[in-house]
Amino acid sequence: QVLLPEAEFLYIYDFTNRSSPVGVFANVNHQASFLLMCLPFVASLGARLRRDWEGSDVENAMAIILAALGLLILAGIFAAGSAAGYLILLPVLVLSGLILFGAGRGSRRGRLTIGAVLMPALLAFSALAVFTSPRLSGLGVTSFGDDPASRIGIARVGREILADNWRLGTGLGTFKDVYGVYEDPSSVSTTFVAHAHNDYLEWLIETGLAGGGLLALFLAWLLFHVLRVWAFSGEAGLSLRRAAAVACLVPLLHSFVDYPLRTPGIEMIAGMCPAVMIVPVRRREAIPPPQAPVTPAADGLRSVEL
Repeated sequence: QVLLPEAEFLYIYDFTNRSSPVGVFANVNHQASFLLMCLPFVASLGARLRRDWEGSDVENAMAIILAALGLLILAGIFAAGSAAGYLILLPVLVLSGLILFGAGRGSRRGRLTIGAVLMPALLAFSALAVFTSPRLSGLGVTSFGDDPASRIGIARVGREILADNWRLGTGLGTFKDVYGVYEDPSSVSTTFVAHAHNDYLEWLIETGLAGGGLLALFLAWLLFHVLRVWAFSGEAGLSLRRAAAVACLVPLLHSFVDYPLRTPGIEMIAGMCPAVMIVPVRRREAIPPPQAPVTPAADGLRSVEL
């Protein structure tokens, strides 16, 4: 997509960010959000590998593959040029580092030292590769401008709509129609505003007080499980559960300035993560040794087949 921006077969959507690494999405913002959600799961695989490390050839190969995946994801996030992606990267990277270096053999101080050196090195290498590339735009592909069609301009009109409809809401799926009523006619252009670029604001506009209460209950429930996963350390599959918790936070934060959960790829992972956090892990029961079959002997005594 970067090297061949005019190649139609490389893009799934007709209306997209040409010459930018959008992946299977329509814009780079959702690509950045998707990659951010994948990063903690790579850290979880790395934590499992470190915990059971024996130094075999297979484990060395897996370590190389995971390092390559981490670098590729970081490079993809930087190359996307999403301002929101850059802001969310810092907490995701810190939490992923805690997942990766929080388990394994060796002293705790040694693990923290390795993490303190390795994580910034990976981050710097990925950023340098993107920002010095002649083909990648890097920082600033998306931003938070203040023109009427920008996120700030849309939010300004959205707050006006909410002030008039906060009790009952305007109805699900009505935002784009209601927005046209409140939009300043002098600012109308070829840009069509279909969403508020703030899913919380759009949800409150369309559902009112009832929807706001339901949203608050869900967020409280999800936050409880995120904190529970990070507060306790005795559960099975802890690194995977923590990775799911971090992945959940990405669309929750990104939804303040976009609508990532309206894309099927991100929605699928976001729906899976709470299940990973709360579903109990079945521990394998100890399998008893097989019993030697007993057959009756011809003389009426019992004989054991060996």
